[in-house]
Amino acid sequence: FPLLVTTLGFHPLVVGILMVLQAECALITPPVGLNLYIIHGIAKGTDMMTVIKGAIPFFVLMLVMIVLVTYLPEMVLLLPGMMIGR
Repeated sequence: FPLLVTTLGFHPLVVGILMVLQAECALITPPVGLNLYIIHGIAKGTDMMTVIKGAIPFFVLMLVMIVLVTYLPEMVLLLPGMMIGR
């Protein structure tokens, strides 16, 4: 997989960050929404609609981050580049 990603011209770190963000978006949206069920189980006495409404701002922020990482991959690579001296 890393060879394919680099052959296509993408940085593996950027692709990894995108995969994590997209997986988290999938985990907080219905119909699967595993994280919603976990929070619903932890927060006793709340209904599922309250949990879903509470997750909406985080979902929107993750969508914004996906767009930013897609169009500005330098944003992901800035700190690691500073750490290794590039």
